[in-house]
Amino acid sequence: MGVLPEVRFVHDGGSVAYQVWGEGPRDLLLITEWATSVDTVWDHPGRLRLLKLEGSIARVVRFDPRGLGASDPLPLDEVGNFEHWVHDALQVLDEVEATRVAVCGEGLMSHLALRLAAEHPERVERVVVMNGFARLAGGGGYPFGRPPEAFRAAAERTRQLWGSGEISRTAAVSLERGATDPGWFARDERLAASPSVAAKMVAVHGTADVRDLLLAVRAPVLVLHTGEYRHVPVEHCRYLSDNLPDGRLVEAPSQSFYSNLGGLHAFVEFLTGAPYDVTDREVLTVVFTDVVGSTSRVDESGDAEWARILDALDTFVEFEATRRGGRVVKQLGDGHLLVFTRPVDAVRAALALVRGASAFELQIRVGIHTGEVELRAGGDVAGVAVHIASRIAAVADAGEVLVSRTVNELVRGAGFATHDLGERSLRGVDGVWALFKLNDPGPARS
Repeated sequence: MGVLPEVRFVHDGGSVAYQVWGEGPRDLLLITEWATSVDTVWDHPGRLRLLKLEGSIARVVRFDPRGLGASDPLPLDEVGNFEHWVHDALQVLDEVEATRVAVCGEGLMSHLALRLAAEHPERVERVVVMNGFARLAGGGGYPFGRPPEAFRAAAERTRQLWGSGEISRTAAVSLERGATDPGWFARDERLAASPSVAAKMVAVHGTADVRDLLLAVRAPVLVLHTGEYRHVPVEHCRYLSDNLPDGRLVEAPSQSFYSNLGGLHAFVEFLTGAPYDVTDREVLTVVFTDVVGSTSRVDESGDAEWARILDALDTFVEFEATRRGGRVVKQLGDGHLLVFTRPVDAVRAALALVRGASAFELQIRVGIHTGEVELRAGGDVAGVAVHIASRIAAVADAGEVLVSRTVNELVRGAGFATHDLGERSLRGVDGVWALFKLNDPGPARS
């Protein structure tokens, strides 16, 4: 998917923003959690991966219910009215001529998915509830949940902090990392809702209850719990599956649904009706860094000071990677493994890291290679391309950024000067490899 889907509007008793993408043999109505919008749902790398996967198996329709995102506002006392939102959903489905769909609802918006299935069974063939619940408040014969005052306090906190990014940063596990720049959280919140609307939505969590609708949901329902939302413990999902006529529970605990292969497999198999290999491979630029002379530096600094230096280096590496659209896969001793979608961003980040390491009185070496990698559970990466990048870093000297011929060709014309080092043998890699040393053009290029 090279171009993001166009945002369109349907106008029928109120303007509703929606997007359509994918060419799969079925229609999927995607109702993502309310705290994002059609304008920012694509901006998080983890979300992007899931949206692309969904588009590979279905024609996907996503919309902002009125009162949220890019759709028309509603009076504050009508925000969270699921009857309005069922109308919005049907309005969008009619506009795109989707007569019968699978529906996926996340978190609180699973209530909209279940209500749509219960009230319009002719339109819904199956339902996925992702980290959802019948209700969140305790009492009233419901053995789980939180007291009412907890929701009032959470709503007021949301009103005060909304638009800063703090609420989103702490609400969902996977959103804590991987954002493309530090300001993403705040923009995501501001484009999703105003502070008053966000506070009202948090309050709705304390009153929403679909228990009386569950027996009317005749479509098969997959209830998937990944632990993605901190406020939805697994007991809520178990209750849903136990009280739906055709409910099935899959527990796939993970730090992120976006890289949870067990959860993704169940999700895709349920929607397609057939086993589906969700082992994901993607062409990425892989970067390995390593601190040179760390043993002597530990002896000089002592363990405590060295730990503080490494903590600061970790923060610096993560910032340089994320602001250029990459991510830190993991820390490796005093080095790091990073991946980038664009080779030019990887090269710029690597040069900035080598340059910036001097602030810590450190020298690092870097190896870079572009190739197809396997995306593994937990966000890890594997494959020959990863191994090659690691071996390139191993032959670099202090302060050097070495790249493979592949990277050198891909960044040609981007203004980087390189020096041909000739062909080298890489330990554990067959054949010989042409390597190039990048000459740092200075801070102005970063």
